[in-house]
Amino acid sequence: MDSWYRDDTVLDSQPRSSESDQGNPFVDWLVREAWKTTNIPDLLIATACMLQSFGLPLKTMQLFVRTLNPQLYGLFSKWDCVSNLVEASEATHTGVASDAYLNSPFAPIINGEGGVRRRLDVDEPQLDYPILGELLDHMLDALEIPIQI
Repeated sequence: MDSWYRDDTVLDSQPRSSESDQGNPFVDWLVREAWKTTNIPDLLIATACMLQSFGLPLKTMQLFVRTLNPQLYGLFSKWDCVSNLVEASEATHTGVASDAYLNSPFAPIINGEGGVRRRLDVDEPQLDYPILGELLDHMLDALEIPIQI
């Protein structure tokens, strides 16, 4: 991670160095602490705590790990800040052929197209995945902003 952003403004930036990434607190934590976790839920909780300790207002985080199991496509682990627990679920080959998956931002990410970033705090947000409408609703509920129709 080279930079942290808020509203397209760089909050913290670390120069890339082929010799060392000591100046990046996330890389330092990954190298020195993250490897000590023994399972995916503990790693997800530790990662969330680390990111929150640096001021990232994290509400939920999800991790997907593909498997080599021919009957199981992969495993999802989802953390949320309210319970501070991780909920695990399985991704089957049938599930990744479903419209729900194919119309989600997970499909392009897992297929190697990189990350998906969408701003929801603008006048006309790009809601090209159904989950973004749900996230916008949650965000507006949290802010207690009335929706005018």
